[in-house]
Amino acid sequence: MKQYLFFSKFPGSHFIILLFVVLSSIGACVVCADDISSDGGSLSLTPGELEWISTHPVIRICPDPYYPPFEMLTSDGGYQGISADLLRIIAERAGLTLEVVPCENWSQCIEKIRNREVDILGAVFISDLRSQYLFYTDPFYSSPLEIITRVRVPAMADGEGQAFVKLGRFITDDLPGVRADTRDPALVETFIGWLGERDVKKPFFAFLFFDAPHGPYIYPDEFDRYKPSNRSPNYVTTGKKEALPLYNSYRNAVCFDDHLVGKVLGEVKKRGLLEDTVILITGDHGEEFYESGFWGHTSAFSKYQSRVSYVLLALIHI
Repeated sequence: MKQYLFFSKFPGSHFIILLFVVLSSIGACVVCADDISSDGGSLSLTPGELEWISTHPVIRICPDPYYPPFEMLTSDGGYQGISADLLRIIAERAGLTLEVVPCENWSQCIEKIRNREVDILGAVFISDLRSQYLFYTDPFYSSPLEIITRVRVPAMADGEGQAFVKLGRFITDDLPGVRADTRDPALVETFIGWLGERDVKKPFFAFLFFDAPHGPYIYPDEFDRYKPSNRSPNYVTTGKKEALPLYNSYRNAVCFDDHLVGKVLGEVKKRGLLEDTVILITGDHGEEFYESGFWGHTSAFSKYQSRVSYVLLALIHI
């Protein structure tokens, strides 16, 4: 969910988008809230369900360590959030024991459930890629996706004839590693390999999604340049006094991915494609560190959270 690499034909000149950090559309699934009785009584279960519970009394869950308000892990390993509360209610009424298996990041959670090291995830966005190895409950929360345009832009009639296309077979998401410090370099190497194997007679479009500047800001040791830094923050108790180390970790993560973007640009230039390629570098949200009294990117519509850098490189001869 955190990293995507899209390759597809693109009419005209070449086009590359490099995107930093991710703010996923909210859609959480684990259990249907309508199935939970509010009177505190036990669940009405079939004989088959009761037999299954008797042979599987412990359910292992791997929460996203930072996905508020749905789920998060505290510094002492506590499991908190909307999903945590729902799951504890279900476990209590069904006679199950909930075992929390902590991970450093979401990628590790996905790796563990794919390897069947855990049984469930507490809150997850539904995707066709994950449907290959996950079963989903009905959502207990959903948020509509909206497209916002200027008033002068014609209405998009259900997206038909617009830029919405199916790219399933062009998507590479099965990158090695579970953390950004290994997956982001693998993203770049995958792109460079593809660039050398593509049909040079055809134009191309590429979308590279980098993850390091997204919390928890993971990067290799050699990029720990701005200090003091905090590479193991407690997102539940973090306050204004802890903002500087967290901000420095964010800056270090940006430096790391800046280095990787340099490798992408260097490869494009080496192959003589720079003057035939439009390159856009941006992010999908900002990050605040208490400049206006908040932190992160989901707590307020401040300029620090909503504004992003936008770098456009276009040396194409028209």
